[in-house]
Amino acid sequence: MDAFAALLTAGFLSLVMCTAADAQPAPSNAPKHASVPPGYVGKWYAGDVKACKAVRRSPEGALVYTATQMFGAESTCKIERATKHGAATELSLLCRAEGQTSRDKELVEVVDGKLRRTVTVEGKTMSFT
Repeated sequence: MDAFAALLTAGFLSLVMCTAADAQPAPSNAPKHASVPPGYVGKWYAGDVKACKAVRRSPEGALVYTATQMFGAESTCKIERATKHGAATELSLLCRAEGQTSRDKELVEVVDGKLRRTVTVEGKTMSFT
């Protein structure tokens, strides 16, 4: 479990978007249906807004979603599939962190300006807002 997931698990974090300007447009090689980025695309910080200025993938940095990737604390994930479930989106991820590769799923949704993530950590499903 990476440092960011550990803090989420402990219930310490609420993820708020850095600024709308931090949202990344879909890359030119993204599927045509991705021309309008989903609501979860952008930089999301917990606690201190200074995290928005931190280097991507640093332990104290923001969680970053683009149309095709997710960058967390010391991890990078390729979004292999994004499936809408009402207002939420289920992401099928191929992740690499601390020299290990894993396949993960998470459900993301923006609620009241905060990113709600539902993840499974060590077999236990947890939601964070």
